[in-house]
Amino acid sequence: MKEFTKYQPILFLLLFLLIAVQTIAQRTIILDGEFYKIKSVPINRVNRDSHNLSVYKQMDSSYNNILKLGTSAIPFLISKMRDTSLTNISNPCDNDQLMRYGDLAWFIITDIEDIPLFTVTKNQWCVWGICDHFPLGFFVSLNFYRDKFSKQYEAYFYSRERKKILKQRERLK
Repeated sequence: MKEFTKYQPILFLLLFLLIAVQTIAQRTIILDGEFYKIKSVPINRVNRDSHNLSVYKQMDSSYNNILKLGTSAIPFLISKMRDTSLTNISNPCDNDQLMRYGDLAWFIITDIEDIPLFTVTKNQWCVWGICDHFPLGFFVSLNFYRDKFSKQYEAYFYSRERKKILKQRERLK
């Protein structure tokens, strides 16, 4: 019996890790299913003066389900940023070209939290287009520098700089 008590903390830790890994895997499967079910981008992504607002009026339940997870969904979305597969969703920020799944990940992340694009990409964006969070030409640049921007955002997401920016924003509220 003494042998069992000796290993009890280790066995408890292993059981805890097994449950945690299973929970993370289940969340990823659920997120993956919701992500690929998204059919439209919510209206709040486009400024009111856009020429085609009627196309984007419907809120998508799968999009909203991911938003409800908040920042805990961002690591999953980071893994999708490099996905260049086309969706059937028109991108209102890119002349209604079909959106890529990686673009969709950027959209969702910016609805969860603002991305300071200069801080992340080290590019100066001067002219803002018809979309709230994206400058004119962002998606053209994203198509050329998708891997680079994705790696830069991932580094930013886990950085002290992001934590500092979030604390500053929280103080301003």
